[in-house]
Amino acid sequence: MRQVLTYRVPGDLTWKESVFQKEYADVMHIVATPTLLESLSEGCWWIKAPIVTIGSVLEGIFGKGWSSPRAQMKQFLAVSSALEELWGESVSTSERKLIFSFKKNRKEIIYTLRILCELRLMDSIESGTEEEELLVKLWGKVKDQFELRDWEAVLLKKEGAFEKVLVDIFKDMGTPSELEKHNIFDEAFQSDRSVVKSLQKKKLILHGFYFITPIQEYLFKILEEKYELVFLNLYNEDYPATFRIVEEFLQKGKWTWQPSFNEPGYRIHPLAASLLLGFEGEEVSARKKDVTVHRFTDLTEFIRKEKSRREASDKPFEHVVTSRGGQAREQLYYSDLLVKKNHSLLEYPIGRFLFTLHGIIHEKKNPEDGESRYYEAVTPESMKTLFSSGYLVYKNPENGQTINMKSYLKELEMLLPYFSLGDGYIQGKEKNEPAIEEWIVKIDEIIEEKLSWNQEGIPDSRVHRLHSRPFEQLSYFKLGIEDLNVVKKGFLAVKEMGEDLFGSQSELNITGYIKKLKKYTEAPLDAEIIREEKEVIHGLLKQMDELTEDELTFRVSDISQGLRYFLTSGLPSEKDDESEKIDRLGGLYLGDGIPFKSNRDIHLAFADHKSLPSIVKYKLWPLSSKTEERLIEHRPELGLFRVHSRFAGSMNRYLLYAMFSSADNVRISFVEDLNEETGLRLAAYFKMIGLEGETTSVKADKHKANLIEAVAPSMDFSNWSEMMEEEWKLCKKRAIFSYILNDYSSFQEDFHQRNIFSGLLWEAHNVFGDWENAYNSIEALFPQYSSEYKKFVKKQNMKKKNRRYKIKYHKVEDYEYATVVRTSRLLGMLKENDDTSEQKGSIASPGYNCRFCPHLNICAEGVYPKDGR
Repeated sequence: MRQVLTYRVPGDLTWKESVFQKEYADVMHIVATPTLLESLSEGCWWIKAPIVTIGSVLEGIFGKGWSSPRAQMKQFLAVSSALEELWGESVSTSERKLIFSFKKNRKEIIYTLRILCELRLMDSIESGTEEEELLVKLWGKVKDQFELRDWEAVLLKKEGAFEKVLVDIFKDMGTPSELEKHNIFDEAFQSDRSVVKSLQKKKLILHGFYFITPIQEYLFKILEEKYELVFLNLYNEDYPATFRIVEEFLQKGKWTWQPSFNEPGYRIHPLAASLLLGFEGEEVSARKKDVTVHRFTDLTEFIRKEKSRREASDKPFEHVVTSRGGQAREQLYYSDLLVKKNHSLLEYPIGRFLFTLHGIIHEKKNPEDGESRYYEAVTPESMKTLFSSGYLVYKNPENGQTINMKSYLKELEMLLPYFSLGDGYIQGKEKNEPAIEEWIVKIDEIIEEKLSWNQEGIPDSRVHRLHSRPFEQLSYFKLGIEDLNVVKKGFLAVKEMGEDLFGSQSELNITGYIKKLKKYTEAPLDAEIIREEKEVIHGLLKQMDELTEDELTFRVSDISQGLRYFLTSGLPSEKDDESEKIDRLGGLYLGDGIPFKSNRDIHLAFADHKSLPSIVKYKLWPLSSKTEERLIEHRPELGLFRVHSRFAGSMNRYLLYAMFSSADNVRISFVEDLNEETGLRLAAYFKMIGLEGETTSVKADKHKANLIEAVAPSMDFSNWSEMMEEEWKLCKKRAIFSYILNDYSSFQEDFHQRNIFSGLLWEAHNVFGDWENAYNSIEALFPQYSSEYKKFVKKQNMKKKNRRYKIKYHKVEDYEYATVVRTSRLLGMLKENDDTSEQKGSIASPGYNCRFCPHLNICAEGVYPKDGR
């Protein structure tokens, strides 16, 4: 038997005359999400029974042999090994191509197999398509690793089986603080008493199930044989557009529905009220005093101004929610804007280091002849991850001195344009991923070029180095030979690690492999690594020891993906931070728990038109629609995935209302340019109620400009060259940065280097007198561009009206300087007759010229306007 108990606000449940308090406060409380459990645990005095998540219940029913990351990794290895066998048995190109597609989509394959096993449907699969035929063959080889006990029969036939599952869940929690989070205030050994008492009424409270998965519904049908199921959910019948998904999944009209408390007067946040009316199609305008909408240019501005705002605010803590978490999470964590409990190991440098290190080995299969070969390849992104982790260390074999490559991340970034693209850089084609030896060869090329320059020397009379070294405007030629050699040692260290871990074998024994791996995770445990990460590393080493209990064998090509199953599991923390007010970054689904939080200040971040509505699609790949329909006939619960797809929009509306309804304060923000996406706008949900983005203004930013302004008058400009003076006229702050940091600017952005190539090509033409010699003299120094692109630039320049070259000199003291390199200085919109050196006021001149500035990332007043905007 099922029924539904609804509430509009948390007060409908806590009021002593409510139906919940009178009948259900002491009934076992099963919640849909971990976030709802966390929120209820902050102050659940009004719930007098244990609280547990449905995820924990399912894990307890299935057992650790099915639910643990270790078990899933073993399943991954079994699938990988079986696909390798099928590849060897295949006789046709088309069959190998299909096997290769399975190999690329192993994660989806494992997800499908696990769902079908949990629903006891795997034996119902028929070979309707080529993909399904291969799936059946694969299943025949891996079914032993996907063995799941007959949990349905146990729950139905064994008396007290479900009760025992719950008792074991709480006994495994271990610490009193963890038990209290689940509303168990007895000691661990007394938890059975709390559980038994909460089940005496033969009822279960199921809280927050606005969406029910197939396996949850399958379990509920079994449980209702012995228990009355009472679904507890947020709901308001006056707003069907917002709560349609609740009505659909909790089957309004079929089950009995009643409100927990029906007092006419209740308060919700004005923004939630405006959204409710807007969702119903009514014209409404939210009041600006009820919500603030901030517009940021990019993620850098977001981080800088948010940090300044928090420093100046007397209420710095808030819940940060976004459906774009994965695209910003790392930058926000490392900017100290967010703290997260129960990290995945991949969110720590050690996890990303291990995962990236294992990603340098690739396997290439040829469907035509069935041959396979291994090769190593590294991308610029992977090298940056390895360098920045703090775990890439080079040890000099001669003197034992160690160098942590984390200190050379900037130098690596300056070098990247030289290696990363090569002849593969034609728009629309894939970029190259060179082997480590190729990177080392390219570093040697730069060193050789720099040595040839040093042999020629630079006259002591040069005030400005740029006059003799115009190519040092390119970031990769700016580095000194000593720094180049250190970066080269970093690449050699990666190569040595790869050879040590993987060697030339195609398969690795897990025990020997982990013994080698531990050496690289233990080595850098120095003072630079924060205490929290040291605890994580010790937890990782302990888990690695557990893996050696099984005689597993990895194929080298499977290590990277197989390790992901291991690294993405949450690690238990010894630190109890339940009482701390911490910031949380999570998906939109976090909205279901916020009404029960003690702190309900909310920041909905990155709320642009592409992030909302957020759509999650469920697909059992590679099953065809026809097969899915046949399975739904056999197991109707599987059809809930399709229901979810139909009502995805309603789910977004429901979660927005849940999040804002009981809020104390609300902020909304969006970023116009995020990673590769540009031109982002505020989500339509908020434009619908008349909200617009406002440019942020933070008082704390002013202090940075004042510091620079105080330095400016003490500088001596008497011996500056003409180009240095022009930079001063353009923007004083830019000139000061150039003077203090390097005397001149170097550029590592592709936009700048393209312009430098074109400008230097002109200058070389003016020197040599013909285009061919000019082109041959500089083209090798720009390997990041394809020969097709460079020839295209040459032809475009040849079409322009030929400039009459006249050497012009600028005299400083007793020395003359040629100004031939001024055309490559990228000073943007500078007019020669625009003398702004005497202007008063701010030393920064933000505007279109900022686009060309190499110091944009460190300038608080800098802007980056886009064409046509």
